[in-house]
Amino acid sequence: MARADKAGLSSSVIKKIRMCVSAPYAWAERSLGLAVVSPTLGLVYKVKEKKTTRRDRIIKDEDLARFLEASDRTKYRVYFRLLATTGLRPSEGLGVQAKDLEGGTLHIRRAITRREFSDLKTSTARRDIPLTSEMASLLYEQRRMTLFQTKEGWLFLSGGGAPSMKSVESCFRRCLRLPRFTKEAGIITSKNSQ
Repeated sequence: MARADKAGLSSSVIKKIRMCVSAPYAWAERSLGLAVVSPTLGLVYKVKEKKTTRRDRIIKDEDLARFLEASDRTKYRVYFRLLATTGLRPSEGLGVQAKDLEGGTLHIRRAITRREFSDLKTSTARRDIPLTSEMASLLYEQRRMTLFQTKEGWLFLSGGGAPSMKSVESCFRRCLRLPRFTKEAGIITSKNSQ
């Protein structure tokens, strides 16, 4: 058991190993009536808890501002601002159509995942989100620019027409590689890493 722990096996795997060793002895004792003693009987084994590093799931204001500035020259700038302003899931933001904008409200009715168009993640995900005047004006401008490009009226189109999560992810990665974002954040360490 100590060797298994040193090998980096999890506590559940170690418990299974222990069970595999002791099960035949227990079977022989119960079923065959043999007087055998399992080598694991009375063995107390405590697995050292592994330290896990917990990452922050909240973006700092200065990091968000830097990212939004880096995304200003991309075609997904309104999309990224929508996610930052409303807290929508990326798939929900990508599923927005022109008909979902009504006054200062955005109706969330569908999602587009990496693989396909999909239903919303939970039953409560179908909701109406009030928009700030700035966000509403950005979305109406986006709608004006994309209204007749697809018959469905998608707001955030890829190069191929329909919305694409892969296209959004590619744009996101490009924004993270822009010098004004990476140098300030200390991500670039050498010219070779660019």
